Amino acid sequence: VGPSAGGVGSPRVIKAGWAGWAGGMGADGNFESVFAGMRSTCGLCANAAGDMFCVDQTGTWVPATPIYHLKKGAFFLNPEGIASQDLPGSPLKLSAKVPEKVPYPDAVRALPEMRPPAVWLPYNKMGRSGTDLAVIPAGGKFGPFDGQFMVAEFTDAKVSRVFLETVDGEYQGAAFPFLPGFAAGRAERHT
Repeated sequence: VGPSAGGVGSPRVIKAGWAGWAGGMGADGNFESVFAGMRSTCGLCANAAGDMFCVDQTGTWVPATPIYHLKKGAFFLNPEGIASQDLPGSPLKLSAKVPEKVPYPDAVRALPEMRPPAVWLPYNKMGRSGTDLAVIPAGGKFGPFDGQFMVAEFTDAKVSRVFLETVDGEYQGAAFPFLPGFAAGRAERHT
């Protein structure tokens, strides 16, 4: 499934600067952009090695819940705010136009700055609205899960476990159902 998954069509144009970008405050007190292509992030967490990850939302251009490894100059999937690459201080200049109507793996090959998620949480199987992300602390209390991530899911009110590894310097992994059936995120009728 490509970035225009589900027949979404052309991206919206967002005129506000830095929409879908993330960064921080520089030493001079001004916003310093770091990466682009986010849709609606919710969870942010460092793994045991100190690398930062975030959970984004499904929707326009994002067919399932992604967990991204955050790297300076990376472009993730959502091009709605990509015009900000022309603003002063942008660490990202795309080498080509964002591919449209091509399968996702082909889009990643066609645009080297596009970074795939480290993990996808399959839509309707593992969730629809990923929220917070937390690392399981090392120390043996969680047995073989020490150092892995837990990611909460709002709409389906559950928690998934995420295992990551590095291959050729890039994170990849898998997600597993962990705890379902929480009351949050569901509308229940009481009589």
